[in-house]
Amino acid sequence: MASSQRSQILAALASVFGDSASHLGSAEHENEVKHAFVARPKNVEQVQGLVRALRPLVLSGDCKLAIRNSGNRGDYFPGSASANVQEEVTIDTRRIKGIKLSDDQSAVEIGAGERWSPVYAKLREYGLVVAGSPDGDAGVAGFLLSGGLSILSGKTGFACDSVVEFQVVLASGEVVRANAEEHADLWRSLKGGLNNFGIVTSFKMKVFKSRRIWGGTAYYSPEAFMELVHWACVFAEDDSDEHANISCCIDYRFGEKEAWCEMYHTRGRAYPPSLMPFMETQPQIEEDCTVQISTQLKLSNDWSNAIKFESTNPRHLSASITIKGCMVSVLEDVYEEWENTLEELKHIIGFSFTLGFMPLTKSMLKNSAEAGGNAMAIPPSDGPLFLAVVDTVWPKPKYDNLVFEEIENLMAACRRLVGGKGHLHRFIHASYAHHEDDVIAGYGRESVSRLRETSKRYDPEGVFQKGTPGGFKLLHHYPVLP
Repeated sequence: MASSQRSQILAALASVFGDSASHLGSAEHENEVKHAFVARPKNVEQVQGLVRALRPLVLSGDCKLAIRNSGNRGDYFPGSASANVQEEVTIDTRRIKGIKLSDDQSAVEIGAGERWSPVYAKLREYGLVVAGSPDGDAGVAGFLLSGGLSILSGKTGFACDSVVEFQVVLASGEVVRANAEEHADLWRSLKGGLNNFGIVTSFKMKVFKSRRIWGGTAYYSPEAFMELVHWACVFAEDDSDEHANISCCIDYRFGEKEAWCEMYHTRGRAYPPSLMPFMETQPQIEEDCTVQISTQLKLSNDWSNAIKFESTNPRHLSASITIKGCMVSVLEDVYEEWENTLEELKHIIGFSFTLGFMPLTKSMLKNSAEAGGNAMAIPPSDGPLFLAVVDTVWPKPKYDNLVFEEIENLMAACRRLVGGKGHLHRFIHASYAHHEDDVIAGYGRESVSRLRETSKRYDPEGVFQKGTPGGFKLLHHYPVLP
């Protein structure tokens, strides 16, 4: 960065933070991206000031921005630009806190810097739950802006469908509240629209009565995995219990494979008929089973503790495809390709490799559509769908190229196999996308057209398109899918 650029940026930051602007360089490197400046606003007014001060520099090409929230996936992906920008300005919203329950206890407003565990703890005092992440350590903003899947999703749709209002700072520096009555186009676009429209500083979400949830994880020997997949297809096709939620996974770590199933019943019904096949599948490692009557807070903390290995490891890569229908043979094809890739990578010491299948039922998609619409725009008639998610963790940079190549080959093979049988769906969930995926294109032609119109209306000069390069952008030349 040239000294003149640095001086201009420092002057812009000083207009918001005063003399402390000289100390805004990052000392918190959580990956390999080096920041020239990290601005850490504490409230919406400071975000507003930052946008107004930096906007001329962004438009002139003298400054690039990144928006960082609590728990961004970019914290762990090597070289990721989704939450950070090399040698420019990162606006870190993690100090924007606040959890406020409405007087009628129908909604909660959450600051963009919050993580889910404190939200669940606050709501537990009132016997309430919210459609947040299963991982209590996950950040609120990144989860909701990417769409989000909650243990409540069968009943409520994507997590973002429970957002009734966004407070957002636009490219002009104006602060607006986007909801179903005001700025409704922006409200719909922000639900899964990522960082394309502004800097969201708070989310107002519906809450639901629930004092107990039945759920947890059952573990199995790896040979049980395809039986779990069979029952997952039956579960998705039957679609008779909107309060039930499952995901079936197999992973490799510490030299061994293990299958497992996350299952929940959000009405607190123990051993419901919809989930009994998963509890009865054998061979099961019963002493490791964590399924019990619990709370959203306890279950989310258990999840966070279970994935500490991934969250503390600096090298982490996800990728996914979406599969139409409930064909066991199609899911089995994906599993076989995963096993082939495992053989190429398991020599890496400290390597972890997971494949998960997560159903999106017709009821879930119907409930999502009835919540006012979102950026993903998946018709209920497309369901049921399965997300096939691959998650990879490894310890050292020397294996980066090998892992990247093998995962790219794996996903290409899965697309060929699934697509060849007519079961590949356009949608790619942003939370599980490979960094080179066309996530926005997967929202479909009509949705992308609406999103671009919204971007032009609220950001006509493209501050959050050209000036914020991280993440999946609208103005890239995606081959937009029907």
